[in-house]
This record gives sequence, C-alpha cells and structure tokens, in this order.
Amino acid sequence: MGKRSDLTVTQRREAVLMLIRREEPAAKLARRFGVSEHTLYRWRDDFLAGGEAALASGKVCRRPGYRDKTATQKKADELERQAELRRAGHYDPYEEHANRLSQSGEDVEYEFSR
Repeated sequence: MGKRSDLTVTQRREAVLMLIRREEPAAKLARRFGVSEHTLYRWRDDFLAGGEAALASGKVCRRPGYRDKTATQKKADELERQAELRRAGHYDPYEEHANRLSQSGEDVEYEFSR
C-alpha cells in the first residue's frame, strides 16, 4: 500500500480543479503536490463522482453550511426547542399538541381541560 497523502482537502480540491481546467500537465501537477499521477486521477474521479451523486439526489448545497436535515435531526431540534421553552416557563404541552394538529391540516377542534 502506498503512502497516505498529507495534503488537506483544500489542497486536493485545488489540485483536482487545476487538472480539470488543464492548467498544467498531470505529471507536473503530481510533482507539485507530491503525489502520483494515478492518485491525482483517482482524486479527480472521486471528486466528479461526488458531484454527480449530489446532482442525482437533488441535494445540492446552495450555500455554505447548508445541510438537509434528517428526521432525527428535526426531532432533536424540536426537543431542544421544547426544553428551552420549559426552562423559560413557556412550554404548554396542550398548546403544542394543538399546534401539531393544525399543521397537519386536519380539521379537528379540541377543548383542553387544564
């Protein structure tokens, strides 16, 4: 097995972009970044495959720090919000339930006894 590269992700991305833009021959870029041509081409293939996968899934990052939230993350955010409301003394589970029902689009009226 070959030596693992000490280059950062930013440096690898720059090498790949330079290769794609054909700014210099692959051999020269490989020497400059201290890797083999094979490694440089593998990085390029991985880079392009990742971009293609993102386009195919429809989950394209449109701004820095953007991430699609998973159901688990959404639930964690909701629990954190409830905890903050409880700490501030503003959490009402009956109101929370009514809000969830109204967001679901159901025409349900409830009279909550407190």
